[in-house]
Amino acid sequence: AQKPLTVYLDSDYGIGELAHQLFPDKALGFFDRFALRNGNDDWNNTFLRDTLGQQMLRGAINNAVQSFRPCAIYLNGGYYGMINIQEKMDEMYCSKNYGIPLEDIDFYENEGIGSGDQLDAGTVEAWEGLLAYLSANSMANPVHYEYVKRQVDIEDLVDYVAGQVFVVDTSWGHNRKWWRERNANGRWRWCFVDLDRALGGGSINANQLSSMVSSMEVFRELLANDEFRAYSGQRLMAHFNSSFRPDRIIPIIDAEAGRIRNEYIQYAARFGMSSVGTWDGRIEGIRDYARQR
Repeated sequence: AQKPLTVYLDSDYGIGELAHQLFPDKALGFFDRFALRNGNDDWNNTFLRDTLGQQMLRGAINNAVQSFRPCAIYLNGGYYGMINIQEKMDEMYCSKNYGIPLEDIDFYENEGIGSGDQLDAGTVEAWEGLLAYLSANSMANPVHYEYVKRQVDIEDLVDYVAGQVFVVDTSWGHNRKWWRERNANGRWRWCFVDLDRALGGGSINANQLSSMVSSMEVFRELLANDEFRAYSGQRLMAHFNSSFRPDRIIPIIDAEAGRIRNEYIQYAARFGMSSVGTWDGRIEGIRDYARQR
């Protein structure tokens, strides 16, 4: 099977940046890193769950999502299937996409390894200070809630929850990334990554909201506040009644499946996988998910 890779360019070994518009939807033209993703846990099923989930969320929610570009890959002149060229979701992504100096970014992730939250860039003071404040102060008190609103991008947080509730990424708990610009007005924001176990990887009726309340401390503590709880409910319902309606989502499924269907035939033959007819049935299963969720 293929393996996912991250490509880093370093001027010590040649060019330090790739001057090319890798992603047609973005004007970004200089990259010192990018990912080559193989569909991960979905590589031999539909291949597209991760990137399809990103595409569904793009333009509908407020969070960071990764641009991507499916392509055929050849190694030493031999066909090696499909792979996605994809933005690497890290502090450099935030710097490039939001125009923030790299040295002014705090970036965390949780991959389910060790103690949990892992600082990838920046300093720990703001995040640890926020968790300490939430632990010591009830968000039911409007004064405390107003303080936290200056530390957390509330719309971004609720959009992250809404997106996860819709796609039901069963591995969300160890696939989390969040960041902030390190200045007086910087607020914490969340990123979508690794959605290869979403969109039917779990039950259509899964209670993802309960999982997030249980495992996402910032969201759980803020629910003690009446204003936040009302805002969250209204925004989630607005997304489900508009952003995630089947008449918006199914054309996206059709478009993304159409992009790779012909290539899937060669890909499946290369790795001895299911026929394109079986693959079509799996794509229809994702459509059914969108209709029923």
